[in-house]
Amino acid sequence: MVLAKDLDIPWGVGYGFGKKRNKRSYIEQSWQMQFSAWLKEKGIKHHASPNGEKRSSRSGAKLKALGMWAGFPDIFIPVMRGGYGALFIECKTEKTGKLQKNQVECHCYLREQGYLVEVAYSFAEAKAKVLLYLSLTQYA
Repeated sequence: MVLAKDLDIPWGVGYGFGKKRNKRSYIEQSWQMQFSAWLKEKGIKHHASPNGEKRSSRSGAKLKALGMWAGFPDIFIPVMRGGYGALFIECKTEKTGKLQKNQVECHCYLREQGYLVEVAYSFAEAKAKVLLYLSLTQYA
């Protein structure tokens, strides 16, 4: 398992460490960091959206004004495959993670626009979804 200390991420910066968080959030962040490290290791360009982070209302308002979109998937992989414009992955915990209403609405919109949106409940599942997606033909 990859930990923040292994990724040269200072404690308390960007991942909410040092703050009180529920166990589900920690598990989700932990495997998402492992997944992100794997993507980086494989040379797969991606972007992680920090939407689920705890922040002050002032900071949240600023990010919203800057264009942060509530419900936006956690991982964006800007690679076209199988007729899709890109792959988005929403990271959830095994068994207990469920989509919020704003996530369902955002995911539906992205699908309508020609993107593939997947929900993964573990590092292994996310990895399998990426490998399957990348095996699709480049141009459909």
